[in-house]
Amino acid sequence: MKKILSLLSVVGLTSSFSSSLISCSDDAESGADVYVITDSGKVTDKSFDQSVFEGANEFESIVTKKKDTKVPYSEPKESTTASLSNVYSDVVSNSNPKVAVLSGYIHGAKDGGNNSYEPLFKKSGITGVNLDFASAGSASMGIRFYKDSSGFYAGMASIIYSILNNNVTDKTLTLGSYGGIIGDGSQFSVANYIVGYYSAVSFWNKMQAAEQKNTPDEDSPYKKFADSVIDKFGGNVETWLKTNTYKVKIAQKNDMESAQDSEWASGSFASGGGNDITTKLIHEGANVILPVAGPQITDTIETIKKLKSEAYVCGVDVDMSKTQNFNKFITSATVPLKEGTLAGVYHAESLVDKYGKNKDIQKSIKDSGIKFNDDYGNTIKADEDVTSVNTWDGKNVWMTGDVSVKGDSKQESDIDNKWTSDNNKNLLDIFSTSNLANAGSKYKSYVETGKESYQLLSKGFFDTYADYIANYTNK
Repeated sequence: MKKILSLLSVVGLTSSFSSSLISCSDDAESGADVYVITDSGKVTDKSFDQSVFEGANEFESIVTKKKDTKVPYSEPKESTTASLSNVYSDVVSNSNPKVAVLSGYIHGAKDGGNNSYEPLFKKSGITGVNLDFASAGSASMGIRFYKDSSGFYAGMASIIYSILNNNVTDKTLTLGSYGGIIGDGSQFSVANYIVGYYSAVSFWNKMQAAEQKNTPDEDSPYKKFADSVIDKFGGNVETWLKTNTYKVKIAQKNDMESAQDSEWASGSFASGGGNDITTKLIHEGANVILPVAGPQITDTIETIKKLKSEAYVCGVDVDMSKTQNFNKFITSATVPLKEGTLAGVYHAESLVDKYGKNKDIQKSIKDSGIKFNDDYGNTIKADEDVTSVNTWDGKNVWMTGDVSVKGDSKQESDIDNKWTSDNNKNLLDIFSTSNLANAGSKYKSYVETGKESYQLLSKGFFDTYADYIANYTNK
């Protein structure tokens, strides 16, 4: 897709547009009901924003019955409150869509968009579909994800794959992870991935302790899990769980002390920002690294190559083995961004009269197999007619994450995930997505007691979250 800086390329917009807009599509569907606004990312990033954009495009393609439809979009130059507020005003004044899809949690962060879209959208009858952050009122809905579940699955996959394939150092396996910005609003966007990933380490160590007791407690949830893991995976996994000379640990020696702690956060989501922190993790012995920093996964891969490290990588949000030329992906912690976007747009109050009974959209939602929950963990039916009663405006809707498996990638090269579908089936047999969603609800309740993102990244809370999973999964 051609990208230009000229404001004349903005579909349906006039020259009154501010310089806060960087680009829009010059081949967008004329009169489209949906408009996508990133929080400074690009809709061609092969990751979060592109998946959101594809979900909006799929909705428009289905309802217009035109293939390869593109909705108009904006990519702000900056993610400051002033810059994003200007973009919201310009979109309302010059395009006035029925739905504005806001891609990325920074739209709702205090030092980002600060939810300044809400009064504008309410006045103009626009529904905001907030991808990865909460509804700010009756004019927006929150499309949210249990990323802690995805992170936990990726952590367990990293541990089990590494043990089975001897990706360890001197009988020790070290997992590493970092975020781009771990500040306001990132509790459910960045920090939760890391919490889930590192809680897998805590969970493993508790299983190991339960398995090695002189008099095992057969009623202990961790003993039951250990027995299940041994039964499903066997081999070196059994040896590690039953032998106290083998260790699994995280790379950081200390808990995160502030949002600026450079042992945990690179400080940005910009390309090039992940080199230094990746170097630190490798020097701390990381055998697997999960970057939660958008394009900085490329920095991590290039640093691994430069330092000739044997470390493997896990991606986030989408299956990154499809987009990175690197053959040491174990898996990616994924969430249904595309499907969540389409479902959110369909349930917008502003589109009820026009598309509320569209059977093709309902079929697409049903075929996705995604389960939707409310703020309290109750199931929401999504593949039915939408009326003013069951729209999602003013609500938050949650979806459980997953991990990518070998064979998901279809690119020309041989690059692929190492984690197989058979291994994943075994993992899901032990840890069900529905029970991990319950643990995710517990995580949400804990965060809402006023915890800052950096306060969640502590060994104490990783142990607590592991207990959430153990207790919920054994109910």
